[in-house]
Amino acid sequence: MAGKYKYIVFSSASPAGNEMSLKEWNEYYAKEDKIAEKLGISILFRGWAMGVSEDYVTVYEADKYVDELVKLYLESGRGTYVSSSRTITVVSIPEE
Repeated sequence: MAGKYKYIVFSSASPAGNEMSLKEWNEYYAKEDKIAEKLGISILFRGWAMGVSEDYVTVYEADKYVDELVKLYLESGRGTYVSSSRTITVVSIPEE
């Protein structure tokens, strides 16, 4: 049986994202949180990314593969605020 999927997503802000205040980002995150909950995705944490070229990192966890994460991005309007991202997918090693 497959374990949960974790997605470590490094993202770069778009010009529109760079113009947003911390308050505006927090409003976006609140919207993303609601949509994630509806889709069965947990947001484990968000933070500033250090040691990489991107601006920030978000770690998501889900029972399903990447399809639900793509839905989250589309429904939240993420493409307006993020110009690019890269994702590392981590799958739990099943116990015997």
